[in-house]
Amino acid sequence: AKGILADGDVSWRYSMSCPSTPSLIVVNGLIYFVADKTGVASCITAKTGELVWRSRVGGSFSASPIATDEHIYFFDRDGTTTVVRLGDSYDVVSQNKLDAGCMASPAVADDAIYIRTTTHLYCIKK
Repeated sequence: AKGILADGDVSWRYSMSCPSTPSLIVVNGLIYFVADKTGVASCITAKTGELVWRSRVGGSFSASPIATDEHIYFFDRDGTTTVVRLGDSYDVVSQNKLDAGCMASPAVADDAIYIRTTTHLYCIKK
């Protein structure tokens, strides 16, 4: 029937620390995501679903992660941004704290990151 997947249609499945609210982001064949309630960030391969790394970022999350050329950004509900280097190891570059929490997903355009917290709209440039 239309809309039903057969077993052969699914290439792989992954179920550990998956998000229910934040979206996934795919960069250079790697899928990055963070679990809403547990604050566990993960990186898996897009081709096989194999775990590359998983680490507790902390906090709880509604916003989807974003990526720039070199980094992935995780924004928690308390206003903490965790910046991780893109790639096959969990390498935290920095953590920054905003005055209010981030519930909405930020946007990247040109050389700027636009972040809407519960109280302000921020534009952060290189």
